[in-house]
Amino acid sequence: RARGERITITTAFDLDAPSTKAAQDVLTSLNATKRVLIVVDRDEDNAILSLRNIWNVQLLAWDQLNAYDVLVSDDLIFTKTAFDAFVANKNKNAEVNA
Repeated sequence: RARGERITITTAFDLDAPSTKAAQDVLTSLNATKRVLIVVDRDEDNAILSLRNIWNVQLLAWDQLNAYDVLVSDDLIFTKTAFDAFVANKNKNAEVNA
């Protein structure tokens, strides 16, 4: 996904209230294609509620991210909060294993 420039980090899903229409508009503006994997933080309730009913979206928490789901998706979208948590966790694990 990185080579194809299909990874996006966004704050656009920081919605004041759950809105599937607003979430769909964000996906359209990001040019998301058929299969979209969106990685969120477990505390992002409005984003989760807004995205869960969109047919071409698979939602995962950052700590559930796996290679299979990345490979079968056309686009990978992280919320800023989820990306920061994912990177911090990977850095922490790298320090422990060093």
